[in-house]
Parts: sequence; C-alpha cells; structure tokens
Amino acid sequence: MIHRGTVGSMERVTAALLERYAGRLPFWLSPIHLTVLPVGADQDGAARALADKARHGGLRSRVDYDGSLGARVRHARKLRDHLIAVIGPTEIAQNSVQITDIASGVRTQVTREHLLELMDEAYVNRRTTLNWSL
Repeated sequence: MIHRGTVGSMERVTAALLERYAGRLPFWLSPIHLTVLPVGADQDGAARALADKARHGGLRSRVDYDGSLGARVRHARKLRDHLIAVIGPTEIAQNSVQITDIASGVRTQVTREHLLELMDEAYVNRRTTLNWSL
C-alpha cells in the first residue's frame, strides 16, 4: 500500500498559523514587514531610502508609488502587510514617518531610526507585533 498525503507538513503548519493569527502572520514571519507610501513624487527618494535601510537590516519592505494614497493604503491592507509607513513633506522635514501597525491598531509618528530599531528588535526576538512603548 502506498501512502499519499494530500497536504504536506509545511502546508499544515502554514494553515495552522494562518488560522491562529486570523490571516495576519506575526511580524517576524510576515511576507512584507514594511510598506512605504510616499504622498507625492517629491517624497519618492525618502521612501526608497527608508525601504532600502530596512532591507539592509534584513527586513522585507516595499515601496508603492502607483495610484492615489487611499488606494495604496487599501492595497497594502488587502495584502496583509504588517506596517504601513506614509511619508509626506511634513515627515521629511521632521525626519519621521507616519506609521500604521494594523495588527495592534497603533497609529503614530516616529523617527525613521526609531522605527528601524523597533522593527529590528521585533524581528530578532520573534515578536508578533512591535513594542511601541520602547
């Protein structure tokens, strides 16, 4: 008799994780940790720089330029990206970023360096969400 499993071990683990976390994987396991959304074309360089710094730190990030800001936010939520960062002219002047952490419901403005530190700490310690109290 030949035994055939229709669902392999990896698929069962993935299904259990998705069920446990209601479709939104923990931060350290999320396919995209950070989505950076520039408000306009003037902020493209700053958005790309933040995404590149995150990538150099071993985190998964992407920048979305196409469409209106609202449509890009909806798209990031639909893809279940963990953090959504919006960079506008005010944020560039203050060297900060407007962050929405969908999993924990936190919406705040932090400096770019502090955001990268929080993300790195959460990734290294395998946290489900970022520790915003740090």
